[in-house]
Amino acid sequence: MIEITDVRALRDRIGEEIAVGDWFEVSQARIDQFADATGDHQWIHIDPARAAAESPFKTTIAHGFLTLSLISTLVRDAMKFTGLRLAINYGLNRVRFVSPVPSGARIRQYLQSIGRSRAEGPQSAIPDRLFEMGRYGQKTGAGWYKYDAPGSRNRTPDPLIDQMAEEVAKKRGIARRPVADEEIVARITTALANEGARVLEDGFATRAGDIDIVYVYGFGFPRYRGGPMFYADTIGLPTVLARVNEYRVRFGDYWEVAPLLERLVAEGRGFYSEAGAAKASV
Repeated sequence: MIEITDVRALRDRIGEEIAVGDWFEVSQARIDQFADATGDHQWIHIDPARAAAESPFKTTIAHGFLTLSLISTLVRDAMKFTGLRLAINYGLNRVRFVSPVPSGARIRQYLQSIGRSRAEGPQSAIPDRLFEMGRYGQKTGAGWYKYDAPGSRNRTPDPLIDQMAEEVAKKRGIARRPVADEEIVARITTALANEGARVLEDGFATRAGDIDIVYVYGFGFPRYRGGPMFYADTIGLPTVLARVNEYRVRFGDYWEVAPLLERLVAEGRGFYSEAGAAKASV
């Protein structure tokens, strides 16, 4: 186990191995306990006899979320942070269960600093500062706005936010400017289309229409726009590609062009074209 006294020091170790934890056995008893806790009693997890006869893995396997839930334990076995008052699970950018964990398997934590990921981008310090100030939004009467009372929806702009934004921008050397509605829409829809192309290429969606249905009926994307992938086709994929390249120059490498998007533009195709769909499903 190693001891980390300053989290910021990890920035100087990008690409390096940070720590390797102890081996941890994922026993059948633990899998059964997780099944009881979550209500997921699928036979591939809890029935060794059936798994041996019918499962392609020939044994029971751990729930994917069981493996994820062990991260906290595995990290604590590998490294210790000192000087922190508390730690909060901020979430995960991207998780894939690329291989099963059989019952009885041993796993351990391997930690490497990879720096800022493509999905993260530049991070603002303001949300963390608001959290530290206890400004959690409507329920506390203040967040990005001020509210008449805790729980109220009547909001008013707070000069403190503008002051904080000015301080952070000055510290990072960013010239503040008005951002038009059109630019906001362009950046959001471009990110959706580019990531959607990656989802298609990785095989997590079969058709562009599958992604659009999810966004229209699951996330409230305007129906008359057809969804982020259809909308990208209507403005033209060359325009989308040009925007991704522009944003990469302006904002960094996390704006990485999806290979499928580049290929479709080179072929003069769209997400909804027959050839484009064939490419996406390869």
